[in-house]
Amino acid sequence: LVIQWIEGTDLETETLTSNPVKYHNAWRDLCAAQAILVTGGFGRRGTEGKIAAAKWAREKKIPYLGICLGLQIAVIEFARNVCGMDGANSVELDENTTSAVVVYMPEISKTHLGGTMRLGLRPTEFQPGTENSVIRKLYGGGKTVLERHRHRYEINPALIDKFEAKGLQFVGKDETGQRMEIVELADHPYFVGVQYHPELLTRPLKPSPPFIGLVLAATGKLEHIASL
Repeated sequence: LVIQWIEGTDLETETLTSNPVKYHNAWRDLCAAQAILVTGGFGRRGTEGKIAAAKWAREKKIPYLGICLGLQIAVIEFARNVCGMDGANSVELDENTTSAVVVYMPEISKTHLGGTMRLGLRPTEFQPGTENSVIRKLYGGGKTVLERHRHRYEINPALIDKFEAKGLQFVGKDETGQRMEIVELADHPYFVGVQYHPELLTRPLKPSPPFIGLVLAATGKLEHIASL
């Protein structure tokens, strides 16, 4: 496994002007990658570059895994470029956005940041009709998984029907059915986003299923999972 780190800011058009060598090197590395992982994070820095990376992965059928912010990035990109929602964004990144794809969770304080995130081990329930979901099969095909969380923003539940009509499926939700936990793109080798942090429970001899899926897809060995 060869890991190539790419700064999100290096993929942005501003870098093409300020440092064209860095910009072209970053895009060369991205274009050469056999899989793309967009990790969690906070703040605006590099997010447009991450959105560009998600767009590349979606359009070029490159295996993609988004974790926490990485899930939100994938949905923002889909909203902009598939659903035609110009300016779609997260309220974390643009509080004045007119197309709020990612919003504050209702119970989270907007003024007190310390100790107000959604934290800890929580259930994700696979939705009816998702028996053929690749990520569900990677988890063993059960109805529920337990994973650890650390976030204060979520996908806007009012927009889910619009996204699913275009092929972006929210295969896993919380126990209320209102909080989006796992997203999977139809007709793609492997395009998965998780709101939780699977790295917090992964172990050397028991790697987390989303990571297994990404590596299998990158090496062309995921097909046997999909056929189970």
